[in-house]
Amino acid sequence: MIGTYVGHHFHQSIIWGITLQCFGVLIPLSQNRPILTVLGGVILFGGTLLTVMGFAAYTRTKGRSPAWSSLAFLSIIGWIILISLKPKQVCALTGDSSQRAT
Repeated sequence: MIGTYVGHHFHQSIIWGITLQCFGVLIPLSQNRPILTVLGGVILFGGTLLTVMGFAAYTRTKGRSPAWSSLAFLSIIGWIILISLKPKQVCALTGDSSQRAT
């Protein structure tokens, strides 16, 4: 169910993932309580997972392997590389024999 949602709404998954990462980093800084540190870590992990899943769906729409989404771990540099990916060139198979390679 989550995979289908991410596949269709990968832009929202990336935005929510980045937002959760920000909150996950800020929550432990507000108080000196161990439970908030654990909660912040869980939110940070969930946000990172959602961002990587969103970028995996994004790279699939570009015709590339979902393994490219591992660049999301490089923070903003990886995100820029992923966003600037061009769609992979795919040859169309048609029945027209005039377009065959010789």
